[in-house]
Amino acid sequence: MKNDKIENLNDGMRAYHEGHYETAAKLLMPLATEGNDEAQYYMAMLYLSGEGGKYKPNYEEAIKWLQLSSEQSHPQAQTELGYLYYTGEGTDTNQARAVILYEQAVVLDYAPAKANLGMAYVFGNQPVSNLGRMIGSDKSKIILINEQATWQW
Repeated sequence: MKNDKIENLNDGMRAYHEGHYETAAKLLMPLATEGNDEAQYYMAMLYLSGEGGKYKPNYEEAIKWLQLSSEQSHPQAQTELGYLYYTGEGTDTNQARAVILYEQAVVLDYAPAKANLGMAYVFGNQPVSNLGRMIGSDKSKIILINEQATWQW
């Protein structure tokens, strides 16, 4: 049974990347409902793109799946959810929450989160977390975070 779930996850991700969104949703939804963080992330991306909600983005569903995946330390989900909070796209703007999500993904060494976090420190509000306080307004550390992100990306 476990191999079937892994196969469905792989097939669902492949279908998503090949643009077969309906197939992807059919394969991934049962896994997402069971708590698979990768399937949850892909379901969120389907809803963000509008493919999961049949051609109109469904932010409520996307945020639900991103939140569930983020709670399991999925760095892409943390970064995407952080972006939505930072920009207020589909939700209320909450830059403090965005920074926390970016920081969680940075700890997992996810390069896009490093770039977003650096930009949040440069252009956003004062950081609120311990990592933010540690870095503070030291521009050289912000530049270092962005350079590390660039090299990894």
